[in-house]
Amino acid sequence: MEKNVRDSRSFAVTQFDRHSSEFEVTQISPTGGFSLGSYRVSLPGRRCDCGSFQALHYPCMHAVACCAHTRVNWAFYVHDVYKMSEVFSVYRMSFTPPIPEGFWPPNA
Repeated sequence: MEKNVRDSRSFAVTQFDRHSSEFEVTQISPTGGFSLGSYRVSLPGRRCDCGSFQALHYPCMHAVACCAHTRVNWAFYVHDVYKMSEVFSVYRMSFTPPIPEGFWPPNA
């Protein structure tokens, strides 16, 4: 996410539909593997033309640029699976420890 936040500064929002929160961002300087071009972003739909937003379930650099333009916290669009509270909830379930080898029933 740090890289996406840093690279989002290379994009400018050129079109913005306030009612549907759909954007078009244009790259103003080259970054990484993306060529100069325009990308459509839907924040409510969590979609971007680059495909990263949908695939990784956290905002791509284009979506971060849109969040910065509208002064919305990009963390809202990060899927719960990446949050520490969800990671720790995996260990809330109890489990039965395995039976020590000395207590195994004999083979029949």
